[in-house]
Amino acid sequence: MARAPAAEYDPLASLRVGTILTAVLGVLSVAMLVAMALPGGREAMGELDEVWIDWMTNLRWAPLVRVSRVLDVIGSGLVLWPVRIMVAAWLGWRRRRRALTIWVAAAVVSEVAIGLLKAGYARARPPDPLVSTSGYSFPSGHAVATAVIVVALVLVCIPPGRARHPWEIAAAGFAVCMAVSRTILGAHWITDAVAGTVIGMAVTIGAAVVVQRWGTRASPAASIEPVPAAATAERPVRE
Repeated sequence: MARAPAAEYDPLASLRVGTILTAVLGVLSVAMLVAMALPGGREAMGELDEVWIDWMTNLRWAPLVRVSRVLDVIGSGLVLWPVRIMVAAWLGWRRRRRALTIWVAAAVVSEVAIGLLKAGYARARPPDPLVSTSGYSFPSGHAVATAVIVVALVLVCIPPGRARHPWEIAAAGFAVCMAVSRTILGAHWITDAVAGTVIGMAVTIGAAVVVQRWGTRASPAASIEPVPAAATAERPVRE
């Protein structure tokens, strides 16, 4: 006997709000990318980076460093790729096609963006990091991937409503913690981390907007409230 598909739900409580949020995050992402490409903008961001990295160096309290090292492992491919595969498999088993599309699209687009942007900007990392690093610095791959996964998990696993709000706050908070941890460890400049977080959120919410809008257009009848049976019942004919 074939397994019945799990009930799908719109990942966004408001398509309009999701579209606006994607646009705002997209503009911020583009602004940072343009600024990093221009000599003047890169210099200004570099000055901010130097101030921040000095502050983080002085803030290297042992417990913070230990937590940051744990986050370094959590945000690595060693952890995130198994999570991606397991969630994708679960969504496929539940036959939640729209949620699976969001999950896979956000992961693929973000990973392609990380590779292209790192190669294109070829920015050097801060000196003397506390953890092993590889590749270029801008944007932070840990920040992008973490933002994508935590936001996508909330969208595909928890229906919109009041019960989701604490999880949305937790997801945003975790993404910010990951970004800051990269600077505590000296693995990235703060602008790398901020750009990565913003890009990751923009890609994921944007994927949800596209899938939800496409799903609404593909099945317009789903947005029409069913007519109560009592209203369509045949009325008795009066003699």
